Amino acid sequence: MSAHTPGPWRVNQIVRNPDLKPVDRRGYAGDMAYVGTDRPYPRGMCIAVVREECIAEIEANARLIAKAPELLEMLREFAQPAPDPDPQEHIFQRHVRVRRKLDQLTQDARALLAEIEGADA
Repeated sequence: MSAHTPGPWRVNQIVRNPDLKPVDRRGYAGDMAYVGTDRPYPRGMCIAVVREECIAEIEANARLIAKAPELLEMLREFAQPAPDPDPQEHIFQRHVRVRRKLDQLTQDARALLAEIEGADA
């Protein structure tokens, strides 16, 4: 188990600052997004502050960071070793069981990609 902050994470706020006035205590004056835990401040916590030149890139990077815990969980699920085959199970039944699992993982991956890319699943 890793020691990262448990999810879910989300894009908590996107700050558009076209006037380039300083918006944080360090004096940063551009657009930014805040990614944090699912609970709002003060109970939640900020995971990342995303700053780029382009607001579309800020939003895309923030969505990707926010889905990191779910991506990690999906990788763990995918990396699980296959169970030893049951000698009583027919090869066709085993194939169907494995295929259903693979189809479910594929469906979950597509849904997660749609969320990261900002599209409907």
